[in-house]
Amino acid sequence: MSSTVSPTPNTRLARLLDETGWSQQQLAAHIVRAAARHDRALTCRRSTVSRWLAGSRPRQQLAALLLEVLADRLGRPVTAHDAGLTRAPAELVTPAPDGDPARRLARLAEADLSHEYPVSLGAPVLAAVRLSRSIRPTAPPRTPRAGAAADVGAIDEMAVLFAAALHKLGPAHVRAPLTAYLARVVTPRLRAQSTDADRCALGTATARLVLLLATACAGTGDDALALHHYRIAAELAAETGSPATTAIALRAMGGHAYDLGDHGGGVVDLARHAADLARQAPAGVRAYTLAHLAVVQAHHDPNAALAALRQAEHVHEAAGSAPGPFVSYPLAALHFQRAQTLTVLGDHTGALDALAASLAGRGPAERHLALLTRAGLAEKHLRLGHLDEAVHHWGLFLDGAPDRQARRVGWALRSIRQNLRPYQSYGPAAALIVRAAGPG
Repeated sequence: MSSTVSPTPNTRLARLLDETGWSQQQLAAHIVRAAARHDRALTCRRSTVSRWLAGSRPRQQLAALLLEVLADRLGRPVTAHDAGLTRAPAELVTPAPDGDPARRLARLAEADLSHEYPVSLGAPVLAAVRLSRSIRPTAPPRTPRAGAAADVGAIDEMAVLFAAALHKLGPAHVRAPLTAYLARVVTPRLRAQSTDADRCALGTATARLVLLLATACAGTGDDALALHHYRIAAELAAETGSPATTAIALRAMGGHAYDLGDHGGGVVDLARHAADLARQAPAGVRAYTLAHLAVVQAHHDPNAALAALRQAEHVHEAAGSAPGPFVSYPLAALHFQRAQTLTVLGDHTGALDALAASLAGRGPAERHLALLTRAGLAEKHLRLGHLDEAVHHWGLFLDGAPDRQARRVGWALRSIRQNLRPYQSYGPAAALIVRAAGPG
């Protein structure tokens, strides 16, 4: 005679749900909204939550979203262990936020290469932003030994190559090789350093590579992993005494949170923090942080936003043309941020001019960024009633064979289909809708 063992009720999840003050239906609705923010069409109903509380396990995507919405509601990170989604000890499920960043980087990189990173990496945007607002560089710069200095030089050269590939080819082409380089070459050398001076030098160089990896993860839609890497980059840069790299990491994390729809005060505070740290950095880094500060402040204080934008432009003019992806800030990028700021402020004509200037400044080495800028320019033309100009730019965007695995490209393709649908009786618009829906 056989018997069926019923699942054990998930009391940990039940306690967290009680703490949120939500009903099962409300939790399900928040998960659906979170999925939409991540461009995922997922179904979650009250009955789904009820089954989880009874002891069934959500599949990975839903588990990550569940942890995200719980953490955003509660204002603190929530791990898979906290929510009763695993029987493993908490320390084996997710990297501790106060642990050694180099060790966490090694674990995450190896796990990503083997596609085994845990569901608890569905870390919330808001919690990550809150945790990062207190990061400040504390260690003074030191002089490394000759061997470590040679390693730093090699890592910096690789960073230039990876940054160039990211801008030209897009994130999907960069993420796997960069992850492998960090896992197999960089982190073993960083963790093997025996002196503070050597670790300091390699830590800053490693942080720059991790920044590129975070950007690649964000660009391929893996937001949780991107947030972990942005934080690791900020921690590495801070503990090795690099205000410039720390500022870049925090500004990039804030930009990622903004892209995911967080326009609140926490992101503004993080942008201010990054701009404050950048006062000790090269002028290009200062302009980079101030331009983002203008964008996020535009949602709250138009005068402050315009002041930050003017300051960014003034600083950029004085920056010169120092080479390197971590000291310079291209004028085309500044124009793009100006377009974002003006869009929020309702100046769509000014934003159109800024996007045109941004596109004009994108060279062959920035092919991926140029295509995305062109797609934005097409949207702005249509917003202003310029249908033929919009069709022209969207056509050139598709002619450029954009990387369809990149998240922003996906957004642009969806924008073509949605925005041109009212004009599908117009032959050129109908043709673009078909091209945007297909593989070619």
